[in-house]
Amino acid sequence: MTDYSNISEMARLQYNKKKTEYENLTERDEAALFAQCVELQVLKAPATAKFPEFDEMIVNGSDGHYSVSGFVDSQNSYGASIRSQYTYAVEKNSAGEWKCTDQFVDSAKNISKQINGEIVGNTILWWILGIIGALITIGVTSCQMESLF
Repeated sequence: MTDYSNISEMARLQYNKKKTEYENLTERDEAALFAQCVELQVLKAPATAKFPEFDEMIVNGSDGHYSVSGFVDSQNSYGASIRSQYTYAVEKNSAGEWKCTDQFVDSAKNISKQINGEIVGNTILWWILGIIGALITIGVTSCQMESLF
């Protein structure tokens, strides 16, 4: 299990700022807002993030333990707008502070995220497949050239 303590701390700071923009948040809305703040920590361009309304997110759980699923539209490192799905397990302690306890990544997700210096995603796989494809192309071309002479 990945340690999300640093991400949770940064998200808590963001959450405390954003929470003042809302009035009368339910605990479920707080969980959704905190999950959005966690997601902001892993985006390439967090300033471009556009989240849905809380009622468009899936929030399951109670008594300070929630699983929050949603999406965000934001720019990737190339400036293209993409939609990313996320699901986080979040908890609220007795002092009223939220923390992220786990992240569940959709296996169909085709983007990389930087989390505590680790690159998660299939970027390396695509890189390797590209090299294999190039080698196959070179091999086929060489065989075709030899058959001409």
